Amino acid sequence: PIAGKSEHLVEVPNRILRNGMEQFLLHAIGLLALTTYLDETCMSAIPVLVSMFFVGRVFYSLGFKSSERNRGFGFFITFLPTLITYGYCLYKFATTYLL
Repeated sequence: PIAGKSEHLVEVPNRILRNGMEQFLLHAIGLLALTTYLDETCMSAIPVLVSMFFVGRVFYSLGFKSSERNRGFGFFITFLPTLITYGYCLYKFATTYLL
């Protein structure tokens, strides 16, 4: 480690972790906003969205380790719950405050 010739050993895990933290931050903010719009009967959607996010991260990690081109499916499964969350929050905000 002192010679500086082992950076390649941690490059892929570092990129996976960095992307995971970025996606988690977006997902967590979206889920917090979503909980303000959901009533008690719909709160069961939160564990489903979190499970989809987790499964997506696993597929992303496995795909990225095999080849960088194989990460697309995992990224899509990770980003889908975030996209659904932000879309629903935007819809509820627009129908509640703007229309």
